[in-house]
Amino acid sequence: MGRTPRVSRIPLDITKKGRQSKMEHKTRPKRKPLAYQFLIVLTGTDPLVWRRIQAPERYTFWDLHVAIQDAMGWLDSHLHQFTLVDPKTGQLEYIGIPDEDGFSEHPCRAGWKVKISKYFGYVSMPVRYLYDFGDHWGFLNAPGLKNSVIPQIAAGWL
Repeated sequence: MGRTPRVSRIPLDITKKGRQSKMEHKTRPKRKPLAYQFLIVLTGTDPLVWRRIQAPERYTFWDLHVAIQDAMGWLDSHLHQFTLVDPKTGQLEYIGIPDEDGFSEHPCRAGWKVKISKYFGYVSMPVRYLYDFGDHWGFLNAPGLKNSVIPQIAAGWL
């Protein structure tokens, strides 16, 4: 005697191309987009200049750079670079605007091609954000937990 195969109780509406219909997509619960929270501190200032911002997990490092520029009230008129540890390899990485002429001492990955979600999670190492290579305006970003959705300035002092 053979067993009767179990049949799924969830009806699927499949089109001729094998895709689920729009009707099925509407009934699925949507996952709430997550965001990272960053504490951005301008090093070497007294009084301390800092901002706390939130950025969606879909952001690239370029998007994060733009969010930092907006939070600080700057016009993006200098070069920038993120220096951080790759959580998978443990190696130091540089992300920003690649030097096509090869004058940079460190190879730099294009920030618009790298998602922040690859590097940040529930436990992350601090990140150095260098803005204006001439004056060396350095920031330490302390990535926080994923929590809300909207990129915004949550707090700060200027």
